[in-house]
Amino acid sequence: MRNLLTIAMVLITLSGCGGGGESTSYNEYWGPRTRAIPPGGTYTSPQNVTLEVYASGAGGPHPIYYTTDGSDPTTASTIFTQKIPITKDTTLKFFGTSIGPNDGIAKEKVNTEKYVILP
Repeated sequence: MRNLLTIAMVLITLSGCGGGGESTSYNEYWGPRTRAIPPGGTYTSPQNVTLEVYASGAGGPHPIYYTTDGSDPTTASTIFTQKIPITKDTTLKFFGTSIGPNDGIAKEKVNTEKYVILP
């Protein structure tokens, strides 16, 4: 009976019928949440951006994939390992991944931060 209850709770959560209003997909539920520090904005000097996981989601590790050319990143994109130098107007896109149930890869939606560097 306990296993059936657990399965029902997982199905309700994954189907978005848990009363939260918005439906939640497998990737959104199990994926980590990431952010850029500093966030996008207008700056008077170049910035060195750090990408970090602030909510881990499922099991680690939690690689963060990113692009700086405005294209959507994929799991073939660059993995964040060190600060990203932003020296000109740049659109940074990134997402985090984690190991979900049954060793599946879960990823969050792509995040976008736009940086404007004034002369």
